[in-house]
Amino acid sequence: MTSTAEETRMRRIGSALAVSLVVATLFGCTSPSGNSVLPVPAVRTYTAVGASDAVGVGAVQCPTAGVPPMPSPPSCPGGNGYVPMLAGMLTGPRAQVNLFDLGISGAVIGPDIQADTALCFGAPGNFITNELPVVNAQSNVVTIFAGGNDTNAIFSHVAIACGSCTPQQVATMITTDVTNFGHDYATLLG
Repeated sequence: MTSTAEETRMRRIGSALAVSLVVATLFGCTSPSGNSVLPVPAVRTYTAVGASDAVGVGAVQCPTAGVPPMPSPPSCPGGNGYVPMLAGMLTGPRAQVNLFDLGISGAVIGPDIQADTALCFGAPGNFITNELPVVNAQSNVVTIFAGGNDTNAIFSHVAIACGSCTPQQVATMITTDVTNFGHDYATLLG
């Protein structure tokens, strides 16, 4: 299997696991009598924060997308990734879903890691600066899928900036970048 085929396969497995976890969490909360512990809202407002995984496989570039290329309207992409799949699963006879897919292909979690990408792939945006400010305040379902582009950014940053570093310097740089990721993730969960 080629590297690209393997990456695609792993992304699909990861997406399927993410959807399974979210669905299990959303629908697995029942009392011993089988009645739902949480009332099912008539309208679910679902906001997806992420990168290309949120945009979805087969999504089209929206004609109104700006810089960074965020979907506008937020439900524009219509790809086959976990976001439209989950939105479909959340829709039912008694529930409607308003989808706000904020995914930006190639985005990373925050501005520090985005700055690290300047010398390699140049992330077009980040979740904290470009997506978090526009999360719908009425959202009662929010997914955050982070880490794929960030992992590439961290290791590319180390490879480019630290070609002749000692192992200790490399470890320090990775630790700093991973710590920044953790702080940014905590900010998203805010």
